[in-house]
Amino acid sequence: MIKKADSEILKSIPVAEYMKIRQYVIDLVLKSEHKSVMIPSMPKLGEMFGVARMTVHKALKDLIKDKYLISRPGIGTFINPDKNAEFHKWKTSRIIGLIAGDGMNLYYDYYFGSLAAHAWLKLIEDGYIIKPITLASADPDKIAGEMKNYSLDGLVWIAPGEKGVAALKKMDKAELPVVTLQEVVEGINSVNMDYELEGYEAGKIFLGEGRRNVVFAITRDIALAQLQLDGLKRAFSEAGVKFNNGLVLKDLKDLDYLFELGIDVQAIYLEGPYLQETMAVLKERRIDIKKRCRILTGRNDMADVPDFCGLVRDHLFESEAVAVVNMISRMLTRKDFSIEHKLIKFPISPVGIESYQEQSAKNVRFAAMKGISRFGAPAALQTQTTYSESKKFTN
Repeated sequence: MIKKADSEILKSIPVAEYMKIRQYVIDLVLKSEHKSVMIPSMPKLGEMFGVARMTVHKALKDLIKDKYLISRPGIGTFINPDKNAEFHKWKTSRIIGLIAGDGMNLYYDYYFGSLAAHAWLKLIEDGYIIKPITLASADPDKIAGEMKNYSLDGLVWIAPGEKGVAALKKMDKAELPVVTLQEVVEGINSVNMDYELEGYEAGKIFLGEGRRNVVFAITRDIALAQLQLDGLKRAFSEAGVKFNNGLVLKDLKDLDYLFELGIDVQAIYLEGPYLQETMAVLKERRIDIKKRCRILTGRNDMADVPDFCGLVRDHLFESEAVAVVNMISRMLTRKDFSIEHKLIKFPISPVGIESYQEQSAKNVRFAAMKGISRFGAPAALQTQTTYSESKKFTN
């Protein structure tokens, strides 16, 4: 039970600063290997974490009370080896820090939550202990300094952003193996979905269905959208088809305007979560999304649109997590610190429609039944449908 005096002290102590000291000491206990090691003095701890002496005193007092530490007057404060024995049931003392975004998240959306949950689960399955890290500052120098005070064996940082990248560049990667998710940082191992390849595959599908007027909607992440757009343009270029840059929209309100101009929009490539708004425009215009206009969106974005039919991309969170664990294990187990930037392919699959490959196959079978080929030759001589030919036999 917390005494009133302790309660008043705790109110005056920033919780984040108090927890820094507590986490640091518990990490030392975990790493102590049943030895009663003396911890740094109170002045030293205050200097290491930039906190007041009263904060250090309160944290150590509670740790002694919780039997993580043993105080030896006139000598110092030591780790309680009995507490280390409690951790022994975990069968490992390898600690992997996990940071998401700027490290100051109070809540997680579907994207961050899925990435963090899958990474967390795979690391645990591989025998690691996870330390979720909440950062107390956005300053790169302070973040780098803070990481030194954690007893980490490795670090996984999901989408660190500009300041996180700056902090990572200041860290000693030889001392702390790091893997980033959804962010490529020079000199650091990373795992990302291949957005350029996604755009390329989408372009091949659209062209395979004979769809050249493709609206590309940039509505969320400009950097990732540019990769998707680059891939889309690459597919058009390889097919010898000119891509219409006038159909790249930064505001979906312009979609209705395109229809007003009489433009035959044959496909819509959605980068962000605006499927409902897009569907509303198409329904108001009575445009058949099953045949006339193909939509590509993320699977999670179609969750609230039960009547959706079109193309969906799947973010392979589990595949990313497996790749992260493999990189961490390679560095910690085999001491292989070579740099790899692994890209994982987005599967694109039809929902409520046939793929253009299936449509083409049906057309080939129909032609065979008639005993003719697409070029007037005997059907028996026609053995396959090429990508460039398949678009002739689709809606």
